[in-house]
Amino acid sequence: MTEGKVRRASDDEHIVFEPIDKKKLITVMKRFLGSKKSDPEVTKWFKVEGGVHYLATNLGSAVQILLHNRYAGSYTENEKPVYIKPLSNENREVSDFIPEIETVSEGKKKKERKTGKALEFPDVRGMFRSYDLSMFYKIPLDMDAIADLIAVHEAMKAASKVGGDYNTAELNIYSGDNYNRLKISLYDSPLSMSYWREFDSEQSFNFGAYHYDYELMIAVLKSLKDLESNYVNFYVRNIDDRLFFVGKANHYDLNFAIQRKLVR
Repeated sequence: MTEGKVRRASDDEHIVFEPIDKKKLITVMKRFLGSKKSDPEVTKWFKVEGGVHYLATNLGSAVQILLHNRYAGSYTENEKPVYIKPLSNENREVSDFIPEIETVSEGKKKKERKTGKALEFPDVRGMFRSYDLSMFYKIPLDMDAIADLIAVHEAMKAASKVGGDYNTAELNIYSGDNYNRLKISLYDSPLSMSYWREFDSEQSFNFGAYHYDYELMIAVLKSLKDLESNYVNFYVRNIDDRLFFVGKANHYDLNFAIQRKLVR
């Protein structure tokens, strides 16, 4: 988590990269990582590769995150991956592996202890590598659009407190000769709420109906904003694939993937 140096392959020059702000990084990770006692231990940690790349996933891998430093050279420190578990009061636990935890009985009390074994971290980088985003439809979003989408999904969350405990949204995209529009609606709710937005695209396509957890969408969009992305490309292909968001900020590519939510 400390500032590191990268060797530029072209001229072997050492340059100092701009690291992601620690507080912002932890704030982003806490939106997705497990925090309940009942959550699997592996969901409570995020991975740091080479001291500069940050990887995370949540319960069920509904969201996967790769914050990748674009300077791909030979790193001079922190070559081995480490794992970080955010704790309360800005504290954190750092380990070379994710420890397996077991619960044992001590009289009438139960106590958690580490077994000495390591848990396997999901192959987040491999998941992102398995998709060729050039085969997806791309929707460019500026930060004003990101702010609007945050507001729309937060309005859905607020409305659901009145209409009932629903947390699913539906995405549809429509294209014609002179237009491209996306439509976001509350799904399976007694309340009716929809949002339309036109966007520019060189591609013409129709997509949907794609269902997702709007609270996870809020977390992804707020994270892109907090990490000060300059712009975001939104990628879709078909309802069996994930939704991908790729932002650019300083020296980082900000990659987020949301899994489709199965509905009746």
